[in-house]
Amino acid sequence: MSGARRLLSASADASVKLWGDSDSPLATLSGHEMSVNTVDWSSEASVVVSGSRDCTLRLWDAQSSREVGKAKVLRNVVTSLRVCPGRNAVVQCSEDLRIRVWSTSSGSLREEAKISSGPNQLICCDVCPDGNYVIAGSKGFSRENCQLHLYDLRHLREVVAVPSFDQTIEGVAWLNSTTVLAASKDCHVRTFAVQGFQEIQELNDFGPEANPFTCCCLLENGNVAVGGSGPHISILQYS
Repeated sequence: MSGARRLLSASADASVKLWGDSDSPLATLSGHEMSVNTVDWSSEASVVVSGSRDCTLRLWDAQSSREVGKAKVLRNVVTSLRVCPGRNAVVQCSEDLRIRVWSTSSGSLREEAKISSGPNQLICCDVCPDGNYVIAGSKGFSRENCQLHLYDLRHLREVVAVPSFDQTIEGVAWLNSTTVLAASKDCHVRTFAVQGFQEIQELNDFGPEANPFTCCCLLENGNVAVGGSGPHISILQYS
């Protein structure tokens, strides 16, 4: 959560927690019935959105921690979601091979559109700063299936999909309008040009002791953070 020393976490205990500087959470958002896989925060609308294996998205008031909206779709096991910059909307990926766009403008969740995501499950996603495109990474056990995908939200279609790693892509993030970051279970973190997903840079060189990466993000100072199955979060320089 930008603008304050705050952190949101999604947990296998079916809760979302808001953290500050102490070891105890500032708030616990309870309501999901299964593991919460993903959570994001909209500073413009002052809401938190979470997605779970219980096939629901839930909307929470960030100030009161009260649930204000819920949407459930059969087989919509939510793997990742992101709030769209500049608009009251949320994009989510699901195990049912769909990308869904939800409106939050009325203070509730209303499905606006959906896009077929292809034959492989999408595990992570991020929305372009202008709100027009979504980058996503897919699950797989070979390079053929571990693809970076680009979707056009204006025309509701896939633009391109390119094999990019040897194992599941667990984290993606826009660095700017032309460059994206991706992290994989194959222990690699790379940047790519959006145009054709040509690789630009390998950001890590941890050698044979590297742990599989499971998430990544852009920090306010321009560096990137990546986390994995090990006990540490790594901060990497990006130029």
